[in-house]
Formats: sequence, C-alpha cells, structure tokens
Amino acid sequence: MADNHETSLMEQGVNKEKQPKATNGNGDALNVMETEIAEGETLVPAENNNGMTEEEKQDLKEKNPNVVDWDGPNDPGHPHNWPKGKKWRAMSVVGLMCFVSPFASTLPAPALPELAKQFGITDSTVAALCVSIFVLAYAIGPLVASPASELYGRTPIYIVCFVIFFAFNIGSALATNTTQFIVCRFFAGLGGSAPLTVAAGSSVDLFTSAERGKSMAIVSMGPLIGPIIGPVIGGVMAERLSVTWALWVLAILSGVVLIFGFFFLKETNAEVLLKQRVSKMREETGNEKLITIDEAAYGTKSPREIFMVNMSRAAVLFFTNPSCMIIGLYMAIAYGYLYLLFVTFGTVFQHGYGQSVAIAGLHYLAPGLGNLIGSVFAAVTIDRVYLYYTKRNNGVGKPEFRVPLMLLSSFLMPAGLFIYGWCAEYHTHWIFLDIGVFIFGFGILMSFLSLNTYLMDAFKYAASAIAATTVIRSIAGAFFPLFGQAMFDRLGLGWGNSLLGFIAIVTGTAYPIFLWYYGPAIRAKGKADR
Repeated sequence: MADNHETSLMEQGVNKEKQPKATNGNGDALNVMETEIAEGETLVPAENNNGMTEEEKQDLKEKNPNVVDWDGPNDPGHPHNWPKGKKWRAMSVVGLMCFVSPFASTLPAPALPELAKQFGITDSTVAALCVSIFVLAYAIGPLVASPASELYGRTPIYIVCFVIFFAFNIGSALATNTTQFIVCRFFAGLGGSAPLTVAAGSSVDLFTSAERGKSMAIVSMGPLIGPIIGPVIGGVMAERLSVTWALWVLAILSGVVLIFGFFFLKETNAEVLLKQRVSKMREETGNEKLITIDEAAYGTKSPREIFMVNMSRAAVLFFTNPSCMIIGLYMAIAYGYLYLLFVTFGTVFQHGYGQSVAIAGLHYLAPGLGNLIGSVFAAVTIDRVYLYYTKRNNGVGKPEFRVPLMLLSSFLMPAGLFIYGWCAEYHTHWIFLDIGVFIFGFGILMSFLSLNTYLMDAFKYAASAIAATTVIRSIAGAFFPLFGQAMFDRLGLGWGNSLLGFIAIVTGTAYPIFLWYYGPAIRAKGKADR
C-alpha cells in the first residue's frame, strides 16, 4: 500500500507522525533490546517499563553510587529475558485462572429454577442475584488486588486470592439457605477477580510489545469463554445429577488450578524483583544505603503510602484519562451484551424450541467457539498489524497500532446481534441463532484483545489500567441481566437485539477512530504514569 497514491485514513495517521528517533509508546527514547522481525529487520519495542530514559538512569547512577538497576537489557534476572518455557508455564497457569473464575460466574445459571426450589426463592430478582452477585464482586476485588500486585508482587496476590476463591466455592456447595449461598458466591467472586486484572501486569512483565498479543489472547479468552462454558457444564450436571454436584466440581477444579499455581507461578514484577535483589545485596555487603533505580527517581515511601497511591491509581486513570474511560465504557457495553444473551438463551431455546435444560445449554458453545476462533485469528494478526504500522512509522511503536482490529469487530458484533435477534423473533431453525452468536463471540474477543493490549502498551501501570476497565465492565455484567428480560419483553427479541446492535455500531466505530487520532495527545496530557 505504500506505493499507492491513495492511503487509508489509518495509514495517513501513521505517516503524519513519523519520527526519526526510536521511542516507546509514550514518546520516551529507548536503548533496549531490539526485537527480531521478518527478513532480518529490527524494530525497537514500544515500551520502557520504569518510564525513564537511559540518559535519566545514568544521571541518577552518577549522582548516587548506591543506586541499583538491572545489569543492562540482557540481565537474565529480568522477566523479559527468562527462557520461553518458563514464561509460558507461568502465563498458562494465569490463563487457567482467568478461565476458571468467569466459568464459576455462570455455572449455576441454567440451574436457577432448581436453586430457587432448593432455597425457597420466589422473587425472580433474588434468583438472578445468585448469578449476578458473583460478577458484582468483580467490580470490588480489582481495586485491592491490582494495587497490591504492584506493591507485593503478582504471585502472592494470585495465590492468596485463589485460596479465597477455592474456600468460598466449597462454601457455596455446602450452603443450606439463600443468604449463605449469596454471601459465599460474593466472596468467591472477590477472590476470583484478581487474575482478571493482574494477568495484564504479568503479560507486561514477561513480554515485549511485539510479543504480547499471543499472551493476551490466552488471558482474554477466559473472561469470554468461561461464562459461556459454565452454563453448558452447569446445565448438563443440573439435569443429570444436581446443582450441588456442579458446585463441587467447580471447587475441585479451582483446587487443581491452585496447586498448579503453587508449582509454576514465579514472581514477574520487575520492580519487586529488583527490590528483592537490593535487599539481598544489603545483607551481603552490609550497605544499608542501597536503593533501587525507582526509589532513587521517585523517592522511598512506606508500604502504606505506596498501597494508598496504588489503590487510588485505577480511579485516577479512569476519571482523568479519556482513553481509559472510553475503553472502559465500551468494554462495559460489550460485556453487558454478553450477559444479556445469557438472559434470553433459557427462554428462547427451552420455551421457544422445546429443548431440555441440557440441550439448551449446549447453545452456549456457539459464542464460545466464536471466542476460540477469534482468539486464534487475533493472536496471529494483532502483532503483525502492530509491526506493520510500526515499520511504516520508522520503527516507532505506538499503542494506537492495536486499534485497527477493533474496527473489524465493530461490524461483527452488531451483525451477530441482528442475526440472532431476528431469527429468534421469527423462530427460524436454531442453527441460524447459533451462527449469529458465533459471529458476536468472534467480534467481542477481537475487541477485548485489541483494547487490553492498547491499555498495556499505553500505561506504565497496566494492571491498574485493566482494573479500572474491569470494574466498570463487571458492574455492567452484573446489572444488565437484571433489566434485560424486561427490555426483551417490551421490545421483542428482534428490536431488542437491534437496539443493542445499533449502539454497538456507533460506539464500535467512533471509539477506535477517536483513539487513533487523539490517543497520543490524550496520553501525553493524562496521568498514565502516576
């Protein structure tokens, strides 16, 4: 396309901002390892995790000989330089955690009538709360888990929170009344929320921008495929055995993943690892004045001060940075749509098509298959698109180079909603409904992967940025189903889903164009490195 006189709008955006000097995604000069790409060319990764240039680091070291930094870009202790096997073992366990937690969120959904009968629930809103309360906890947990992972490290937060998740899954299986069940589900959701936000930090810790797409494909599948597989398993087990057995299977599964975490998770937070190295050096040398490069640059604070700053960071990012707010709102809409589909599946396939609970639950596999194929497609293409635009920009990477895939998803998501809604309205063959939600699942996965990698490239504290968007999307996922059925009863499945589709078209096209053209200026003025 470079030879054509007519270029796309996005290519024009790249060409306008070409710079001669290699920089990171925030415009800082880089002097780090180069990433090999096709035909022997090299591109500089678009990142600098501690937000300082090499000149600033050197200046700090010259002023204070007690400053400790990594031993150059090839230091084997830095997670970016770990062997690939070690990296992927850790990310695979994180990916499992990111699957099991959302899987737990919707597992009881097909069995709500059985739960209502078992606990004597007569109010439909209270029955829906048995599912929604878990997702609502997702809006609270990240506010603590994310900042704690920046202070104490990723692995302790994964383990502690998953122990809570495991324990209260057992409590849910043992619950004998509505109050016990809802309380246990809430605290299980709190524990299970940690991987969904901290996983982004782990990906940033382990992989450069040019490598990050595949790792994020793994962790992005969980929040989308998990809620879809959950009702399939829950529906089959509720019909063949009981919902209590389904909850026990969940507890066992979470226990197995927790054991994997104990064996394969290693600390990846570079700042925490460097502090551990400095602590060891103090013991060996007796020099108590040794400090890390970050402590020299930003000052030393008490753990309480650091935690409070970290805890407020997600809110600061969301309310002061328009990019973060826009992404959070868009993801909230998309995630709310996903849970709205769950509201209609039982009614449509059980009542409209006369299918059993177990058979109706199998239709959840359609969006799940869309997510799976979408993740494979996105994993292959997102880094290639990023490298393509980076090469056209004189080797300068920018977070906005993650945006093009989102434009494709902005058409697939509403198309899927239109097909599903009107085929359900006119009672066509059920395969056409599955085709619609398959397309929707494909589109939403690409959208989430594009936006999550954008956040990781754009913000120094990626876990906090992801936490901000997770909070708002979890609130939408919890409350959309509470009013969704009333909307479909009023508008019908055809116009109800069309309304959602029209909103998706507007937001799905406006948001990526806005980020492409105004993202760099917004990031320059925002508080991404607070």
